[in-house]
Amino acid sequence: EVYIGKYGRPKLTPRTGTIRLRNYDDVQAPALLNEAIAWMTDRLPALLSKNDTDLMNIRDEILADLNQTRYLFTLQ
Repeated sequence: EVYIGKYGRPKLTPRTGTIRLRNYDDVQAPALLNEAIAWMTDRLPALLSKNDTDLMNIRDEILADLNQTRYLFTLQ
């Protein structure tokens, strides 16, 4: 919503607007979390402007949730 409010609705194509879902088990899920954390840490900032502090704050909140979930997978 914040992104759309700033930049308008993105134009989605079958290639960019498709999300493939898969069932992950408890063994595979941490690797998926690590990939998401890496993407949000390394790639996402390069896609945003330095003025997009509001979007970066949202990213930080999502990263906190991902890291907490990754921690929870370490509990027995």
